[in-house]
Amino acid sequence: MAERSLAPIVVRSRTVEDAPTCQTLRKAMLALKSGDQTVAFEQIGIARKMNPDFWEVDRVEGFVRGRSGDIGGATKCYERAYANSSGEGRAVVAHFFAGHLARNVKDLSGAIDYANEAHGTLQMSDTAAQLGTYLVWANRFSEGIALIEPASVKMSGKSRLIAISSLAEAYRRWAEYSGSSERNPLLQYDKARKGLEIALAALESGVSDDRLRDTATNCAAEAIRGATKALRASGTVPDLAEWLAYVEKALVRLVNSGSWSQLLFELDKLSKTRNCPVAGRRLLSLANSLDESLRGHPADLSAADGRLIGEVVSIRENYGFVRHPSYPDNLFFHADDVFDKGGFEIINSGALVRFQVSESERGPRATIVEREM
Repeated sequence: MAERSLAPIVVRSRTVEDAPTCQTLRKAMLALKSGDQTVAFEQIGIARKMNPDFWEVDRVEGFVRGRSGDIGGATKCYERAYANSSGEGRAVVAHFFAGHLARNVKDLSGAIDYANEAHGTLQMSDTAAQLGTYLVWANRFSEGIALIEPASVKMSGKSRLIAISSLAEAYRRWAEYSGSSERNPLLQYDKARKGLEIALAALESGVSDDRLRDTATNCAAEAIRGATKALRASGTVPDLAEWLAYVEKALVRLVNSGSWSQLLFELDKLSKTRNCPVAGRRLLSLANSLDESLRGHPADLSAADGRLIGEVVSIRENYGFVRHPSYPDNLFFHADDVFDKGGFEIINSGALVRFQVSESERGPRATIVEREM
């Protein structure tokens, strides 16, 4: 509870007499986590016989039914839990009910109402991030981001990762809305750039998450889409060449994303647009080279001095590993291979580095490793 008091597995008690019920409900949640819905419902049945009017019984059953696809049954459970609870307990139910309405029922208006009630009572980072996310889904972007951004700073662990992903995704959604509904490609370009910066900063700090990597790639594609439309409309986009050079350095982070093909598609359209800067065509060439590497061909992803550019995927006491599309097994490097002014200590998981490849008794390894600034 101290780490994540609104985690679904946390079961609250009103008095000490509720303890056996709470333990039984916790067993139900653990069974659900392991994929055994039958045992989960059996434990909930036991808990209901022990404590039929306890709101946590209905809250847990609602969560389990929602995960099992019984949307109507889950809704009825949440409604009973809400009616039988009060104070902070009702706010907790409202938090979970909001999630159910938003994700399962697709009732965004109802979800915002319950999320607003939960945050009004609990005033937690989790409730702020939840309410902010649903406001973004309702195209209330400024309000939503104003809630998610400070919450992401206060959070830690998995909650922080979810909040950062939600924040970057909020800017991507804003960008998409700006381009499609407001016909404002420059705002589309600007908001998607912001989303990409947020996602890349998290990846640079050592966060390794497929969802965040996909969000970063989607933001890059959305920004390029906006830039292409703006070039066609007015012929100019502020700082486009500089931004494309920024994306070029980060491209190795995006190549394994599930949205990689969409990014390639948008880069191809940009390169064929009149007034496309040279940096755009160079970025497409590099992206195509990386794409070839995914099919077993060496990639020409190199820094100005001819060294390769890769992403550090892990760091140990005196060695680490670099990811590069041309080397699917990753490349080992030792602390002695680091030539950065700050030494091995300055190399962190998630950092972009320049390096050469040398052959050793155990195969290829990275040498002359230095941070790519």
